[in-house]
Amino acid sequence: MTRIAIALMCMLAGGWAGAAQAEEAHGSADKGSGASAEEIVNQGLPDKGVQPCKTCHGKTGESSSPTFPHLAGQHKDYMVQALKGYRSGDRTNAIMNGQASALTEAQIEGLAAYYADQEASLATLSR
Repeated sequence: MTRIAIALMCMLAGGWAGAAQAEEAHGSADKGSGASAEEIVNQGLPDKGVQPCKTCHGKTGESSSPTFPHLAGQHKDYMVQALKGYRSGDRTNAIMNGQASALTEAQIEGLAAYYADQEASLATLSR
């Protein structure tokens, strides 16, 4: 009986921890900074020199300029890989390397989840 109770407690604790990690990644980009992904998108992280993502990519990830890519609906895993690449310098872009260099793992996960959850609209560019 005791083994069953211990096993159930471990399963419950494991499920709770997984749910908490998912919530942290999407809701709060970094508990230490208190900034959620949406706050980083709209306000940036001024104390770290990170500008608001919406400046170039739009609040919902639909950029109004063809210079900057649309992020709405992008695959989360791709976004995580891209941001980590910019942060490490493996991927180069004059703007994004500086922006991503100040982001934590949790902030990258949160931003990727935020933009992945946005509704994407497809458009054909005029020639």
